[in-house]
Amino acid sequence: MRPSPARLARSAEHSAGLFTILPVRGQAAQLAPGDGVAALLWLPAVGAALGAAAGLPATAIRQWSPHANGLGAVLAIAALATLTRCLHLDGLADTADGLGSRAPAERALEIMKKSDIGPLASSRWYSLCWRTSSRSAACPARPGRRWPSSPSPR
Repeated sequence: MRPSPARLARSAEHSAGLFTILPVRGQAAQLAPGDGVAALLWLPAVGAALGAAAGLPATAIRQWSPHANGLGAVLAIAALATLTRCLHLDGLADTADGLGSRAPAERALEIMKKSDIGPLASSRWYSLCWRTSSRSAACPARPGRRWPSSPSPR
């Protein structure tokens, strides 16, 4: 049985509302049974749209000044974090706190549920942002240019 176009649109709206900063209409904010699964099926499309939107600052900076790749990479990461309400960064921080505590499973889950951020989480978060922006900055500035680490053609 195929879902109706209205249900597909509603599940896409749920997915965008759950995983981005996009506002959701009042009636669409309430999930009925089965709506969560339908919203999860839209995550690849939502992720592709977020990635395209986050790539805009990096592309604009590269066109404006090809030597400022680092600035474009930092702006792209900031855009992605803003568009997703830092949902993925918060999950990373909670996981780092819980697993880094070396506590038993019940206590580790308790630590992960706390809303404060610990030293392990903050160091992991900064490490992730630094690595991602530095690798994005190493991308070739123009199409046709080779990656810095790629061997030269023979």
